[in-house]
Amino acid sequence: MADCSAWCWATTDSLQPLKLTLERSGNDVLLYGENQGRSVIEFKRVLVCLTYGWGASISYLRPSNFGFENLEQGTWTLLYRFTNTTATSGYAQGEYLEVTGRSVGECTSL
Repeated sequence: MADCSAWCWATTDSLQPLKLTLERSGNDVLLYGENQGRSVIEFKRVLVCLTYGWGASISYLRPSNFGFENLEQGTWTLLYRFTNTTATSGYAQGEYLEVTGRSVGECTSL
């Protein structure tokens, strides 16, 4: 039987508008953000926990670290690069607002 907590986490995580991914690239760890939702995402902060052989560290990243504050629907981008790190694993969690209640015009064709 599959691990229920892992299954529940994966299932509910796939429903979240903001998907964060950590990937290793050589000696760097790259943090990507993807907006899977229908609304614009306005970042407040992203917490990244990286574990090492000696312990762990937590980074609190703000929009000023990314160089932008919003992520449009259906887009993904590199949010941050941790350079020259020996991290063995990591976890990222985003705190954000969804910009809802926008007016959207109707698209017509000729």
